[in-house]
Amino acid sequence: MTVRDTIRARAPFAVATVTFGLLLAWTCGARADCQSPQQWEAYSVDRYGTRMDVPVDCFQPKSEIQDGWLFETADGRAKLSIYGSQNFDARDPRSLKKWLVEEVGGYDRVTYAPMGKTWLVLSGYREDDIFYEKYILSGNGAVLNSFWITFPRSAKPVFAPLIERMEDSFRSGN
Repeated sequence: MTVRDTIRARAPFAVATVTFGLLLAWTCGARADCQSPQQWEAYSVDRYGTRMDVPVDCFQPKSEIQDGWLFETADGRAKLSIYGSQNFDARDPRSLKKWLVEEVGGYDRVTYAPMGKTWLVLSGYREDDIFYEKYILSGNGAVLNSFWITFPRSAKPVFAPLIERMEDSFRSGN
């Protein structure tokens, strides 16, 4: 067997090993900062009363955006945003979902979409990432409070518990 034949025969194993190594590095890296975060801080958008606890040893503020906050993990592969806005089009949860899916886009693979009278959740897949978004209407429907998070599908075991705690702390204005 020639050297070339040996390389060809081992190439699938090498690719699998490198892929596994990268996945392990991401998961271990995410775990180091996000697996068991110790520091949670409340972030708010005072103008709209939007508030949520954020694991700051996992997500660092990247920027304060108009009427909200944008966060990233140290490697930039997971992102989180909290914001509020006027509900100019007077959308209820059903019409908000329809608008997001049909007009905004990126919702081709929604796997979870419960809604109530004043709230909506959309979650699913975009390429190799998982997204989770929650919207709450407040002020008799005049204000839209929201948070969203995206992260690699491979990191779901790390981020699912964080989403649960963030969602539990998520509050809208009156």
